[in-house]
Amino acid sequence: MIFHHELLEFHKLTQINSDAGRKYETPTGERYPSVTTVIGAMSDKSGLDEWRKRVGYAESIKIGQQAAKRGSAMHKMCEEYLANLAVEKDEHMLGLNREMFESIRPLLDAHVTKVHGIEFPVYSHRLKTAGTVDFFCEWDGKKTVLDFKTSSKAKAESWIEGYFIQATIYVMCLWEIYGIKVEQIAVLIAVEHDQPQLFVKDPMDYMPRALHMFKEYHAGRRVN
Repeated sequence: MIFHHELLEFHKLTQINSDAGRKYETPTGERYPSVTTVIGAMSDKSGLDEWRKRVGYAESIKIGQQAAKRGSAMHKMCEEYLANLAVEKDEHMLGLNREMFESIRPLLDAHVTKVHGIEFPVYSHRLKTAGTVDFFCEWDGKKTVLDFKTSSKAKAESWIEGYFIQATIYVMCLWEIYGIKVEQIAVLIAVEHDQPQLFVKDPMDYMPRALHMFKEYHAGRRVN
């Protein structure tokens, strides 16, 4: 599959990582927390805390590290594939990782009609945040922010509101900084030993919640 590219030019941001979370420095010098840092701080972690108690701290760390490596491998394969490059087959891209990528590839082939951006930073002065968009494309002909995720099991839609808010924030950044109107968001989840999950949503449905979340964060009212 060869994807048609009409790549846009986006501002470069400096990424700053610390124990307090990730920040980005904008072209005008502001330092804003990452979208995922804000969403993480404003999300209810009681379910995660209960899971850690059940499996034990050491095991939860091990599982988390494995999930992070799997997510990185998946993102790398998707980036290479959508960039019309040969997907590498090193030790991190084989086995289950490769199986999960192959499960979502037919969906990319069927729905991606044009590529506008792959793994690029965005920011918002209004929301005082910044982040990295996985993929900006035309999905079935509609401008779409697409986010890739991996999971050990299928997820109920009610569990992943944060995914939709994350993609919605990217939509808001693209409009504020570049004047680009994005029509929809999509979250594509590769699931271990199972069929992938695809959620296509209207970002307007999540904007009120996203605005409230970021307002509360900057006012210092955080969940954790």
